[in-house]
Amino acid sequence: MSLPPHSEALSSASHPKLPPPAISAETAARLLAFRDARRWAPKHNPKDLAASIVIEAAELLEVFQWSGDDLECRDKHEQMEDELADVFAYALLLADRIGASPDQILLKKLEKLEKKYPAEVCRRDPLLETYETLKTAERTRREMLEDPQLQRVLGFLDFLHEHSVGAWTSASDGRVFFVAYDRAAVNFWQAVEDWTSHFPAKMLENALPENFAARPSAEDIAELSFAGAAALLKKIVREERIHDGAFLSAAESGLLKCVLERLQTLGRAIR
Repeated sequence: MSLPPHSEALSSASHPKLPPPAISAETAARLLAFRDARRWAPKHNPKDLAASIVIEAAELLEVFQWSGDDLECRDKHEQMEDELADVFAYALLLADRIGASPDQILLKKLEKLEKKYPAEVCRRDPLLETYETLKTAERTRREMLEDPQLQRVLGFLDFLHEHSVGAWTSASDGRVFFVAYDRAAVNFWQAVEDWTSHFPAKMLENALPENFAARPSAEDIAELSFAGAAALLKKIVREERIHDGAFLSAAESGLLKCVLERLQTLGRAIR
């Protein structure tokens, strides 16, 4: 579900005299009693109830068929209400069938939508283009979550709990020092490169906040978005190419573990 911008939708916000939309416990109970009195409950499996919601929603859409530029169809308001009631009824029956509280699942969904479509961004540019941009970013995040490489990346957390990524050593003459990395660390670098290469370039370029600390705290990392955490992880890996031992330092300081845990947490939230 997504909530794109609209211009003149009827709502309690734009029409203060309307009561807030709600279905009372009494109404819900009456609907269930109606079902039970007819012994329909055994036939109300989730698949058929979901199909019924779609069918009734199509009938609601049919009200607007051939309406042209008339986006309100006020002369068909009673028909709209009748079809909308069917959608509500099947939605409530499905919620009852799967043991879900409509109130709780809607609140849970709103929490996700508030993160997905930040109010400050939408207020700044309330046009549909902004909505589409945010929706595309969300789709990209989901695609990145389903990428098998991510599991390789997050799997490195288990290695960090048990092992060191490497250690300083020197050449035989003792004059040149370098970090000898474990093979698992080298494989991890490749997994990060492979995974982050699938992100749109601009998405990672602008993912870290301005003036982001060179040595971020756990609090800084906890504020990062999914793309921001991916960008920081990529930066940590690439810094090893510039400064020998940079990756070892990130691992020993806990920075690497913190970033991976942030990615893991955000991944669960997005799912």
